[in-house]
Amino acid sequence: TDFQSSKSLILFAGLLAGLVLLVLSVFLLRRIDGMFAEIGLQNVRVEAANTGLESALEELKSLQQKLIEREKLSTLGRLTATVSHELRNPLAAVRNSLFVIKRLAGQAPDLLEFVDRADRNVGRCDNIISDLLEYTRSRELEKQPLDLRQRHRIVANDLHGGPELTDPMRQIERE
Repeated sequence: TDFQSSKSLILFAGLLAGLVLLVLSVFLLRRIDGMFAEIGLQNVRVEAANTGLESALEELKSLQQKLIEREKLSTLGRLTATVSHELRNPLAAVRNSLFVIKRLAGQAPDLLEFVDRADRNVGRCDNIISDLLEYTRSRELEKQPLDLRQRHRIVANDLHGGPELTDPMRQIERE
């Protein structure tokens, strides 16, 4: 009977140790599972921070590119102002000379036609300079009507030396 009671006691102690080990294992597994959950949460936080940093980097690159473009436009504006000033001085001299020639020519229609053509082309050059200056400034565009027939006659006269060129609008209407 002592033997049986010892055997029962050993069995009870073994069961109790097994139960303690089981409870301890469950506790440790829950603790390990909590640690993995915390690691997963930290990974999510790191990924969110990484996404935020990537977004901030892209925004920084975009702002840097805009700054470079603005600096280029600023440099272009200064260069355009300098070139415009240097071109307008000789154009003013040409325009003044044409005015004097026109006064001295009197009523010589052949000479006046050439003077007028030269004066229009000086005006075109001046308009190109103004357009370059306007390009470097920001402003709203304004639509204006344009008479294409009249513009064509002026350009054809300037290019070919006379109004004998046919009107292309009539050619288009015939076709």
